[in-house]
Amino acid sequence: MGNESMARAERAAMLCAALAWSAAAAAESTPDIEALIPVESLTASPPEPDSSLEPARKPPIEEIVVTANKREEVLRDIPASIAVLDGESLEQSGAQGIDDFLKLVPGVNIIPNEPGAVKVTIRGISSELGTNSTTGTLFGNVSFNDAYFPFVALDPNPFDMHNVEVLKGPQGTLYGASALNGAVRYVPQSPELDAFEVKYFAQYTQVSEGHGAPIYGAAANLPLGDSLAVRLVGFDRRSPGYIDDTGRGLEDINRIRQRGARVMAQWRPTDALQVSLLYLRQDTGFDDAPFADNRDGRLSRDNTPGPSPRDSYYDMGNLALAYEFDRFTFHAETALVRKRFEEAPELSRLATGEADTSTISSEIFFDSDTWSQELRLSSAADMDHPWRWVAGAFWQEQPIDSGFDIFTTPGVSTLTPIAIPDLSAYGGGLPAGNAFITPGGQAVLGHQRADITVRELALFADVTRDLGDDWQASLGLRGYRTTSGGVTRASGALYGVVENVNDGEVAERGLTPKASLRWQPSDRFQSYVLVSRGFRVGGIQPTASSLSTTAPRSFESDTIWNYEGGVRTQWLDDQLYADLTLFHADWDQPQLAQRDPSNPNPVATYYDNVGGAKSDGAELALQWRTPVDGLSVSVSAAYTRTVTTEAFTTGAGVETTPGTPWPYAPRWQTATVIAYERPLADGWGIHGSLTHTLISEAYTTLANDVPVFDYELVDLQLGVTDGAAIWPSLTLTLSNLTDERGINQSAFTGPANDVVYVRPRAVTLHLGGRF
Repeated sequence: MGNESMARAERAAMLCAALAWSAAAAAESTPDIEALIPVESLTASPPEPDSSLEPARKPPIEEIVVTANKREEVLRDIPASIAVLDGESLEQSGAQGIDDFLKLVPGVNIIPNEPGAVKVTIRGISSELGTNSTTGTLFGNVSFNDAYFPFVALDPNPFDMHNVEVLKGPQGTLYGASALNGAVRYVPQSPELDAFEVKYFAQYTQVSEGHGAPIYGAAANLPLGDSLAVRLVGFDRRSPGYIDDTGRGLEDINRIRQRGARVMAQWRPTDALQVSLLYLRQDTGFDDAPFADNRDGRLSRDNTPGPSPRDSYYDMGNLALAYEFDRFTFHAETALVRKRFEEAPELSRLATGEADTSTISSEIFFDSDTWSQELRLSSAADMDHPWRWVAGAFWQEQPIDSGFDIFTTPGVSTLTPIAIPDLSAYGGGLPAGNAFITPGGQAVLGHQRADITVRELALFADVTRDLGDDWQASLGLRGYRTTSGGVTRASGALYGVVENVNDGEVAERGLTPKASLRWQPSDRFQSYVLVSRGFRVGGIQPTASSLSTTAPRSFESDTIWNYEGGVRTQWLDDQLYADLTLFHADWDQPQLAQRDPSNPNPVATYYDNVGGAKSDGAELALQWRTPVDGLSVSVSAAYTRTVTTEAFTTGAGVETTPGTPWPYAPRWQTATVIAYERPLADGWGIHGSLTHTLISEAYTTLANDVPVFDYELVDLQLGVTDGAAIWPSLTLTLSNLTDERGINQSAFTGPANDVVYVRPRAVTLHLGGRF
């Protein structure tokens, strides 16, 4: 880590230490503890101040109930690391996507993929672009992960969300192959049977060195009789651009148009039976790719003679049934998730030699349809019994159809559909000039198709038992069988063959256990230890590289063992929470994308297993309701060291030794939020917050030659609220106040100077209300 990164990390560590020292000095007594370990709530609103003439003792920090383990539990009673982002706070902040709020969870960072799929990394267990995600994304209990080609990621607008749960560490016992080392789980507001409500928002964002754009949204809860309610949510978002294409004389080319809707219904004909129906859809269109061609802070590029538009959409249908018996509840969930993706990236900047005079373009498509069915039983939520449990069966089938074409037409920049020509005219060989020429004069450089199906079948159980008054033990286990296979085909000059076919199937089975032990001798002190395992499916090579490469025809599944433990503490009459998590993870046979050195195709990669990696670290979380009415402070910090454990030679021939830093794994991350809320006359109130986040340097590959991250962001928010909900609330947000030019990504293909910057300074005016 560089001197600047060290200085930033030291400042953040000093701030954490100062707050912890001041809290301890004010405490009446200090228990003898060696470590602290957390479950955080990062955006919980401060309490209403006591307005009585003789103030009573402040109530404790609000208790949060989550369903991360598929049953209702108090957040701080779960022996695992879970961060919860409150939906109301996300609405008030004007957050519109995952990059607006995951920065508040140290130990978690995002990687904006060039094709449009945002990847989430937890505790340094990351995947390179083009490889399968190591972090699951779920809407309720439904997984949105694709086992191959993660072009489309779940990133719903957080408007009308109940909360967002971030589960750190392997979640294989309950969520299977979709959550190798954690999950981000969106929990929407459910329909209410006895309340009519309409809420709305409108906001406008102006970006420095860019333009402005509006966003609108509304939600309605509609009771239909005594046993049925419907909840409707919709939004229309225009995201302002700020990247200029100086070569084509265009400004703000990276504009985004996004629309989405959710329809939810809940039917409760009896006290025991509940039927829920959910449908959601989100469409996103990108005018052009968001990268710049420099690392000196200029929000521009001049190396693309044509645009790189892309469009994606996903929709989901979920039917859930729950029937409550005396001692347990039966659940059945059936879901279908569909994804579609199209992109036409301009690739001329990748050309060398004579090809510089041509326009090189490509067309990418991706389709997946994922069916899933889960049946489970869980102990009754209100049952006073030392045993609590959940058990069930899960089935999923995911057909994936994906491919791309790369072609060039000298002097022509328009993108037109093409087809691979009949190669019989060439006698099965390559034509002159080492390219396939279509009758229309197009040179087909590469053609690839993949038709792959992934299946998972599993039985799982998770049981918790109280052991006396102070101890609690939990044990979970998942037995699974996965199959992954199909066929991939490649042809064209860049592959050096007329057609290369790779087909087959990889079948695997195994057990994914989890065990924890929790000790709580008092209401203000508890500790736990946890051991858990996660896995991710293997399969045949999703890309068909040239025959001369050493790429294996298939790659193995990878697994991870996680060990963590520590304590959670409460101080100052429950006005201060201080938690710390210590963890160690062993990653066996991690999957990594490799370049094909024998293939001139600049986007030719294959998957391989790198012997091993490990992750060690600590996470600190402080949440303090200060003696000043309405003033609260939260500080979170994470230190993570993720490195290889075995020697490995990359596909590009780079020798790596044990201890090589893992890609996209920053050492330090911090988040500090100072919030203030004060009531005014006639039900009005004001609120404000100052947020500082830091992320240290990381690299994009094992070669450690292309740096990313290493920046700080400061956000300021001020607002006024009508507590009577007669008038709309108004919030002004200044994000990236210092106009930092942080780099979130170095382009997956192309020069190392093709980078994606964090959004520059932006001013957002948010208006929202309800009736």
